[in-house]
Order: sequence, then C-alpha cells, then structure tokens
Amino acid sequence: MLQGGDVAKRIALLNDNKEFNGVVAAILADEGYEVRTATFGGRSLDFLRSYRPDLLMLDTERPWREVFALLSGLKADFQLWETPVIVFAKVAEVWEKAPALRRQNCIVLPRSIEVPALLEAVERALALVPPSPRRRQAS
Repeated sequence: MLQGGDVAKRIALLNDNKEFNGVVAAILADEGYEVRTATFGGRSLDFLRSYRPDLLMLDTERPWREVFALLSGLKADFQLWETPVIVFAKVAEVWEKAPALRRQNCIVLPRSIEVPALLEAVERALALVPPSPRRRQAS
C-alpha cells in the first residue's frame, strides 16, 4: 500500500480476458497503483512505449511464441528493457515454461493466485529495478 506522498507506480496489464483484467486491476488500484489494461496483440509494444509502466503483467492465453516475441521486443527496446514482468500462466504451464521465462527475468505466477501472494509478487517485481527518469520522459 502506498504511503502519503508516494507516487503511484504504473502497472500495465496485457490480457485478452476483460474479466481477469478487471479483477486484477481493481485489486491493484485498491492498493494505490495506477493500472492500465490493454488486450495482447500487435500494438502491445506501442501501448507500453506510450504508457511506460513500472511493471508489466501479462497473461499467457496467447500462443507462447507470441508471449516470447513480446518479451524479446520489450528487452530490445531502450525505453522498456528494464521493465519487470509478471507472467500469469496455467498451473501446468508454470512448471513447463518457468525456466525460459525466468531467463527473461520474469516472475511466473499461476492464474489462480491468492491476493496476498499477488501483492507480494508486485512489490518484489517493482523492487527489481531502481527508478529511471528516462522511462518517464515523453516520447
């Protein structure tokens, strides 16, 4: 939870499931985070470049090649490469894909995560990268 005077951290949530987006966004907003949601697709990197989030959260309902393509694009972008990422996956996929995602410096969580664990993961992810003024500069 944010303390008085703290600036709200920006979180981008990419997912095609609007219900999932709404639930997670509401939980994070209640904790004082600024959350923007978008569908996962061809314009995802453009959305991230314009919003410049402190954290990206994405769901893996898309084919894995699309997830890894987005992560590669993120890491190749000068303005976004330090952005920490939380990936939600089906429980079975967590164990299968976690090693590859961790090599991309992602935190992998099951979709069925409990709220306290979700908030702990968000705090842990946000602590990974120190604030960077260049990430806040206008394009």
